[in-house]
Amino acid sequence: MHSDHPKLCPGCLQPSIEVYNKFDGAWCVTARCCITCHWAEDVDPVTNATTYVCSRCHRAEKQDRSMAQNRLAFLWYAEIGKHVGELTAEIRKECKLNIGVPILAESNEEFNRVWSVLQDRLIQSERLAAMEILQVTSLFTTKQMAEYLDQMDKTYTMQGVALPYPDDLYQAAMGRVKR
Repeated sequence: MHSDHPKLCPGCLQPSIEVYNKFDGAWCVTARCCITCHWAEDVDPVTNATTYVCSRCHRAEKQDRSMAQNRLAFLWYAEIGKHVGELTAEIRKECKLNIGVPILAESNEEFNRVWSVLQDRLIQSERLAAMEILQVTSLFTTKQMAEYLDQMDKTYTMQGVALPYPDDLYQAAMGRVKR
């Protein structure tokens, strides 16, 4: 069955191209891709689970930031925003730019190349605006996201922001098992 509303590419927000294959007698989406951004994902026809695939190198990589990490990051963005009098969205862009970009650039040669060109051509306000559309934290592994959260914690604690640490959420986000 063909989808009238294909999933949007997370990079450019254009409709993705969907690949259909017959599975147990029914047509199912088994892959999606965007030729503009080189984004692709495999879709398990049974569970509908997705695995990110870099179409440039055809290597599967798990998108494995945890939900706990995401919840903690957004809790902290909101708390920092309250403390400094800025919108949560602005704090998120600042964190992505100042903390996330260096983490991702260190491990991703392609991102580092692109970002090196962009940062030389953009002024600070344009760099912040670019964080609205550039994928940074969404490309992180759980280890990179834990490093990002740790750097957020250190940066804003030094600025006098008392970040909340809901025990179970913090432990899960940092990959620690509560004993």
